[in-house]
Amino acid sequence: MIGLDLGNYNAILAKLVGNETSTIMDSTGMRQIPTSIRYDNDHRQFKSRSSKSETNFMHKLETAMTIPDQMKQCTNIFGFIQFLKSDIELQSKILMAYPSHQSYYTRCMLDSILKANFSYAQLVPAHLCVAAQYFFRRYTDIQAKPLKFAFIQVNEFDSVYASFQMYRDNVTTKTYKVLPFGSSNFDQMLFQMCQMKNPYLKNYDMNKSLSDIKKAKISLSLEQDTSVTFPDFDVRIKFTEFMQYFQQYQSQLLQCIESDVTCLELLGGGARLLVLPDCYKKIQTKRMNPDEVLAQGALVYYLLSSQKKMVVSDLYQSQTILLGTTQLTGPNMKYPAQTTLKTNFAENSLIQMCLPNKFVIKEWKILKKKTYFNPQIVVTFNYLQEVEIDFKDYEVQETFSCVTDKQLLDTLNKAEVDLRLMDKKHLEDLLEQERVDQSESQQPTMPEPELNQPQQNYPAQQQPKNEPYVQQNQAPRFPSHSQPQEYQQQQQQQSDPQLEEAAIFVEQVRQGEFEKYMNVMDMKMVDRLLNEQNQSSLIELFNTEIIQNIINRRKCYVNWKEKLQQLESYAQDKMKRVSEHKKKYVEKYVKQVKDQVFGYIKSGNGHLVVAELLDTQGVDQAAE
Repeated sequence: MIGLDLGNYNAILAKLVGNETSTIMDSTGMRQIPTSIRYDNDHRQFKSRSSKSETNFMHKLETAMTIPDQMKQCTNIFGFIQFLKSDIELQSKILMAYPSHQSYYTRCMLDSILKANFSYAQLVPAHLCVAAQYFFRRYTDIQAKPLKFAFIQVNEFDSVYASFQMYRDNVTTKTYKVLPFGSSNFDQMLFQMCQMKNPYLKNYDMNKSLSDIKKAKISLSLEQDTSVTFPDFDVRIKFTEFMQYFQQYQSQLLQCIESDVTCLELLGGGARLLVLPDCYKKIQTKRMNPDEVLAQGALVYYLLSSQKKMVVSDLYQSQTILLGTTQLTGPNMKYPAQTTLKTNFAENSLIQMCLPNKFVIKEWKILKKKTYFNPQIVVTFNYLQEVEIDFKDYEVQETFSCVTDKQLLDTLNKAEVDLRLMDKKHLEDLLEQERVDQSESQQPTMPEPELNQPQQNYPAQQQPKNEPYVQQNQAPRFPSHSQPQEYQQQQQQQSDPQLEEAAIFVEQVRQGEFEKYMNVMDMKMVDRLLNEQNQSSLIELFNTEIIQNIINRRKCYVNWKEKLQQLESYAQDKMKRVSEHKKKYVEKYVKQVKDQVFGYIKSGNGHLVVAELLDTQGVDQAAE
């Protein structure tokens, strides 16, 4: 399964193996991949600021097929998401991108992965596939697997993954508050500055000038004055004015943090823009990568979406004030059954209530537009832990209910078992078909009788033996017909060491020593290895790349200190032969690898990714 975070400029791809999630890196060692591509005749280039280094990305387009002339430009992915929101509810459906769409240019861009087995629940328009699916073709390790792409577009799923990680790390004694601040919030804030300067923009649709707003945002990030172009006028924004407004917005956002909060986690790429005071820097844990939580949270959400349940563990999420949302309950506040509460109303509000063994989140939407002055909503809980909301002229719609932590791993394990059973049945069908094909190909073929040739009639006792015709023309199996036994002994002596290694591996697999180091595709090959009776076929399967990768993962995980020292020494030698500019990339890459490996070893996870992180090939890619 694949989780996808479609950003305004970059996208992040995460994969799920067993109960672990990890972010996939491309061949250059980059985690963030541009989602916007511009075509000028036959010359293709990325349109985002992160693609200024053409050596990292331009060579990836060499094998791409030519796009028709009418496909001049592929605009930003944000516009596509806005288009989908008009007719698709992204909050309640999982969108699966299916590459073999009827559109010609989509098939051209995705020609290299058309043979992959993609499962989908709903077809995504082709123009979304062009921008979002382009970079999937780079990852050879997932092209042959069934893929499911989860597109999540609301901030709540950041906190789902944060809660999942806290439960995995046994964080139960701390209160967390998540401050979501993404790129879309930044655009909204910049547009509100334009509305303050020009009242005519009060009822103007921001999406019509979204590209100009993003250009102005880039200029402000470079500490330059800028202007936003609208159809009839321009709005001038100075950098000093923007900083004052940004500090005011930031202070409102930080006011949501209670005094008893002991840890702070920033989620989303836009969270890097926040300048935290020293008092908040001390409690910032930096447990998770802000850029990767959404893609990995999509995976956790997908496994639990069939039951419409998600997980919240000691988590109190604040809502963005400028979007008109209000948090109605405090952290760790539990209410008994048959309780009635009154809370203030705000549009698109969320109700969060802690009940015994249950955490409820509900949302209501406007049914009839009316003007209220500080209205109140009545929330009642009965003995069945059902929530009743009484508010006139408003339609109450439940978005999701959260389950307790104990049910999390059970749900994940059940999904994993179901997936294994499906894959096992599919593998058995393939093996049965392979056996049938081999048996048909190995049947002896008799020569056809020649026409106009009289048939010889033999007596019953003198009929010749019906020996297979293939054996008469078959080449000798051994170098010399006089020494077949010596040849067999020589071949057996050469294969004995590998046969012993294969036998040891099979025994360790049956004892469960390699269970944590295998994904679904690996389990198929291991099952085939365990059921193999022929010694030559057993050695052949043992020497395959899949089996050797499993052994290498366990070896790297057990000897991670030695492998990490080898990686550091290799990086030191590499930095002596590259320029100063590339040294920074190598140092940054090694530091990220060390932090991730330490985190995995400390938590007892990462059995599938530690070997990939400790591979010296990543240093070479970072130095290019």
